[in-house]
Amino acid sequence: MTHPTRRLAPLLTLIALLAGCQQVSAEAKVRPASSSRTSASSPHSDSLLATNGEPNLNRLTQKLRNARQRSVHIVQFGDSHTAADFFSGQLRSRLQQRFGNGGIGFVSPLGLPGQRYGNIALRSTSRDWTLATSRRDERPDFPLGGSVAQPKGNNRTVALEPFTPVAGKSRVRLLYNSERQNTLIGASGQDRRVIALPPTKSKWGFSYPINLALPASLSLASSAMGTRIGGWYLDGPEQGVILSTLGSNGASLSLMDRWQDGWQSQLRAIQPDMVILAYGTNEAFNDTLNLNDYRSLLQQRIRQIRREMPDAVILLVGPSDSMKDRSGNSCGKPTMLDSVIRIQQDVARTEHTLYWDWRRQMGGECSIRTWQARGDARPDFVHLTRPGYENSANRLYQDLMQALKLTP
Repeated sequence: MTHPTRRLAPLLTLIALLAGCQQVSAEAKVRPASSSRTSASSPHSDSLLATNGEPNLNRLTQKLRNARQRSVHIVQFGDSHTAADFFSGQLRSRLQQRFGNGGIGFVSPLGLPGQRYGNIALRSTSRDWTLATSRRDERPDFPLGGSVAQPKGNNRTVALEPFTPVAGKSRVRLLYNSERQNTLIGASGQDRRVIALPPTKSKWGFSYPINLALPASLSLASSAMGTRIGGWYLDGPEQGVILSTLGSNGASLSLMDRWQDGWQSQLRAIQPDMVILAYGTNEAFNDTLNLNDYRSLLQQRIRQIRREMPDAVILLVGPSDSMKDRSGNSCGKPTMLDSVIRIQQDVARTEHTLYWDWRRQMGGECSIRTWQARGDARPDFVHLTRPGYENSANRLYQDLMQALKLTP
């Protein structure tokens, strides 16, 4: 968006109000969604999901059928819609309720302002850590996810606190970069575990796992070893679905260009079976967006993911309906919204990825007015409320299950 800070203020307020709320039941009813014409490549006449010959669709079907024996990992990249984790959180709930809960997934190194996870809180204090993000800071070493934290002293802790009890021990791995050998210390009650963090020669990588019951606290033994942390990956103790979210307020697809080359191999290390790219809102609000460059970047990003993870399904989630100018009776839609959706659909067809039409799920152009009037969209006419996000996620889940031939 042209002015992301102003447009994101209502979302930050929403997150603050709702961050402590418990996740709603995964069995929430799906409201009927308006639908216009359906893509010829959709598996059902009422589906909003175009399959486009995605080559790994049948493979994902089999993986989900066996998810309680071997976990299935889904990674969603996106903007503020993803950072709030209401849309992705509901999709996570529906998938885990049916196929099992495989764990928390990938999370940032510390809690980030304006970002929320629906399944865990990361607690630390600013006097103990410095934090940089690729959204607001300039540095050359951002890893997967775009966050870097460094301790200000020895044994400074980060607490990992899930919102619902986890029976058994989770496997915790640290994404880190260290100039010299350090030590990672994990503690849960009276249980204390220690593993070495070998130097990484300026590259990012994941540590060996620490098995800990959650909640747990983790710390670096020394702050003098040039150790930086980029995130945590938590799986287990059971097998099932893991849905990780890497969302950033105000982000567009180009944000990944600010990450150090090698983030693709870090993504491969956590073995995603499906990668969701949920961008487009901020591109739509960018009046100077070069559409040819945007098309090329989207193609490049998809091909990067295909090279590193050739067996993973790729899903593009289009932008939701929104308004930029609310002064008149017209839709006042963002200048580039139609073009962004068209390019995403074209690229999804030529690159053989899934495409889910979020705006059409809402009812098409101007539908954001109706959603806002009934309490499913925020007053900024850009972001949805929690019920609105969950309504949309329920529909995506339904369409995905149809495409995978996994309907009950």
